[in-house]
Amino acid sequence: LKRALGNQHSRTGSAHRLLGKCLTTLGRHGEAIDELETADRIYQTAAGITPGRRAALCDELAEAWLARDRAEPGQGFDRTAAAWRQRAEQLRQAPPDSGR
Repeated sequence: LKRALGNQHSRTGSAHRLLGKCLTTLGRHGEAIDELETADRIYQTAAGITPGRRAALCDELAEAWLARDRAEPGQGFDRTAAAWRQRAEQLRQAPPDSGR
């Protein structure tokens, strides 16, 4: 996809997002978080990404950080998850036309 559509296309971001979700399910938390954060960076500038879609991604990032916190407790990953949840809420409250 990167070769065909470029690094900043919404479909490229969605591929990173799906891979991140799969890696979270597999318990590969560090890799999952990297993929989901890459998707978030792409979603911030890609055309056609609504605030609701970004909010869902932020929820997925929160889940990935919580899964990592369960696997490696006491390292503050729960606080990072809470920050992603807060970002998701902010995006849900954004006007529908404020997305790209």
